[in-house]
Amino acid sequence: MLQGTRHTRVLSGVLVALFVAGLAITITARASSSNTIYACVNPAGIVRIIPPRAACLGTEQPIQWSITGPAGPAGPQGPPGEGGGPMNVTVDCANGGSVNAALDQGWDRSGRLFITIKGVCNESVTIHRDDVILMGAEPGDGLAVPTEGTYPLGVAGGQRVALQQLTLQGGGYGLLVSQGAAVTGDELHITGAQGGLSIWDGTVRLSHSVIENSAVSNVGVGLGGALFLSDSTVQGAKTYEGISVAGGSVSLDHTTVQGNNGTWGAGLGIGQGQVRIANSTITNNGAHGIWLSGGGVSIADSRIANHTFSGLGLGAATADLQNTTIEDNLSGIRADVGSRVMVHGATIIRRNSQFGIWLGDTSVVSGSSNDAIQITENGAGIVCGPAPAVAQITPHYSGAGFSLNASHVFNNGSPQIRCPGIIVP
Repeated sequence: MLQGTRHTRVLSGVLVALFVAGLAITITARASSSNTIYACVNPAGIVRIIPPRAACLGTEQPIQWSITGPAGPAGPQGPPGEGGGPMNVTVDCANGGSVNAALDQGWDRSGRLFITIKGVCNESVTIHRDDVILMGAEPGDGLAVPTEGTYPLGVAGGQRVALQQLTLQGGGYGLLVSQGAAVTGDELHITGAQGGLSIWDGTVRLSHSVIENSAVSNVGVGLGGALFLSDSTVQGAKTYEGISVAGGSVSLDHTTVQGNNGTWGAGLGIGQGQVRIANSTITNNGAHGIWLSGGGVSIADSRIANHTFSGLGLGAATADLQNTTIEDNLSGIRADVGSRVMVHGATIIRRNSQFGIWLGDTSVVSGSSNDAIQITENGAGIVCGPAPAVAQITPHYSGAGFSLNASHVFNNGSPQIRCPGIIVP
C-alpha cells in the first residue's frame, strides 16, 4: 500500500484518467515528488509508475506526464456580485427604464456606478450612496416630475456624486442636496421648479449650467450649505431672488444673474451668509441687484445694473467692492442699520437716478485715496441720512484721512457729498 496522502491523491487521479482511456494499470513504484510522473507501458497496455531515472524493461515504452496541465482559455465574464467594482448602466426612459432601478442594482457595490439616461424619465430619484455619475446621453435628457411635492433629483449624503449634461424639470425642487452630500455638475439645466436648486446641508460645484424659471427662487442655500457656481446663468425667478442665501456660502465666478424680477425680489438675497462674486454680471432683476440683511459680500471685477431700487442694498451687513461697476439703478448703494461699505480699485458708481451712495443710521463708507474710484453722473453723489443718523465717510486705513472726496465724487446732481465732516455742494 502506498504511503502519504498527497501521493495517494496523485495516483488516484492517474488511475481514473487511464481507466477512462481503456488501459489496465499495475502500480509498482511511488510517484516522484516532482511535477512530472514517469511510467512504463508494455505491449499489452499495462502501465507501471517508476521512480525518476529508473529504466523500463526491454519490451516496455517509457512515458511521462505533468501533474498540472496547461491553463485553458478564460471563461465568459459572470454577472457582477455584491460589493463588486465599477458598473455602467444605461437607462432608456422611452422603453420603461428607471434610474431608481439602476441605483438599486448598484446599491451594495463599492465601486463607481455610472448611469447614462436616454430620454426623459418621469420619476423622483434620490441618491444615497457614494461614487455615482449620472449623465444625460444627449442634451435635454434627464428627469422630470409634474407635482410640487416631489423633486426630480435629490442627493442625500452621497459623496463624489457627479452630474453631467442633465436636465431636471419641475417639482418642489429641481435638485435637492442634503445631509452633507458633495455634488459636482457640468452642463446642468434646472428649470420650472418651485425652487430650482436647494442646498440644505452639503457642497455643490456647478459649471456651464442654467438654473431658471422657478416659481419662487432659483437657488436656495441654507445653513451648512455651500455653492460654487462658474460660467453659468441664473435667471427668471418669478417671485423672489435668483439666489437666496440664508446662512450658507456662495461663490460666483463668470456667472450671470438676470431677469429674476419678482416685485420685491433681487438677483441675490443674503441673510447671515457669506458671498463672493467675481467676473460676474447681475442685471435686470427686481428691486435689488444684491440685498443683504446680515452677512457679507465681496465683489470684484463685476457689473451690477438696471434695478428698480438699488444695485447693492445693505442692512446690518458688510460689502467690499473691487474694480466693480454699479450703474443705471434707482440708487447705486443703499446702506442702513450700521452697515459698512469698502470701496477699492477702479470701482465706478454712475448714472444711478437717485443716489450714488446713500448711508443711513450708523452706516459708513470708506475708500483708499490711491484708488481710481469714480462716483459720477448720479442724481446725487454720497448722501448721509439726517439726524439722528450718524452715518459718515471714514478713513479706509487709520490716519489716511477722508479718501472719498471731490476727486472721486464729481459731476453728480446736488449735493456731490453731504456727510458729517465733509460737504461738497
